[in-house]
Amino acid sequence: MAQIKDEYWQPFYTALVVIFFCAMPVCKFFGAMRLPPYDGEKLAKGLCVGAGAAVCFAVGLDDAVDPFRLFHGLSQALVGVALYFLWQLVPLVDPGDPRKARRSDAELQKNGMPPRVMSGPHLPISRLEYY
Repeated sequence: MAQIKDEYWQPFYTALVVIFFCAMPVCKFFGAMRLPPYDGEKLAKGLCVGAGAAVCFAVGLDDAVDPFRLFHGLSQALVGVALYFLWQLVPLVDPGDPRKARRSDAELQKNGMPPRVMSGPHLPISRLEYY
């Protein structure tokens, strides 16, 4: 909707949407005065691949260098890889709480995948429950 308002070439309204969604977690963590537990290795991988995506996107903006939009497509693929790593930053369970311990492989094979619910004493917690 923001790009329709921008007519796809003026970045003002699109940038407002991106800034708003980037500011939401910053405000949440600033209000809580703490960061969630996270995996530094996955953060580094996600940021490095994201930087590569930004370079490919910038190169793809020049039609003389990228007439077939190969760099643009590569930038979108690299954003997908970066999001794969960044989505895994926050662990699923708290290793210090035995109630929230991971299910064993045998239990998962026996019962299938755990249901996707927010909480319960017998279920692993979701990423959102850290906050």
